[in-house]
Amino acid sequence: MDGSNKRAICKLTLPGQSIFDVYRGNIYFSEESQGSDWTQSLYRANIATGAKQQLVNKPLEFSMHWQRFKEVTAIGDVVYYYLDENIYVVNNDGSNHKRVNLIYTYGGRFLKLKVK
Repeated sequence: MDGSNKRAICKLTLPGQSIFDVYRGNIYFSEESQGSDWTQSLYRANIATGAKQQLVNKPLEFSMHWQRFKEVTAIGDVVYYYLDENIYVVNNDGSNHKRVNLIYTYGGRFLKLKVK
């Protein structure tokens, strides 16, 4: 607690953070490194404990625009995300990372589905 009845979940250490999803007691977010190595990482942090785990680390590339993680969605035991016209899936422990499908989008975005 910081005295205002707010609790920090975990420390964000790099610039360029984006929060994407909250699911089953975890928050999913990205951080970017723009120093000597231009990279971006996708993380999962446990809301109760603050334990932070890196799921994916990719180069931060520029091709007509910055190629950043988009549309990150946790469903069940996997996390889906969109990067550079592709959908990827990774287990929520960071294992078994693979590209799901090459898609063509309208305006650079695809529809986000939630499974109930």
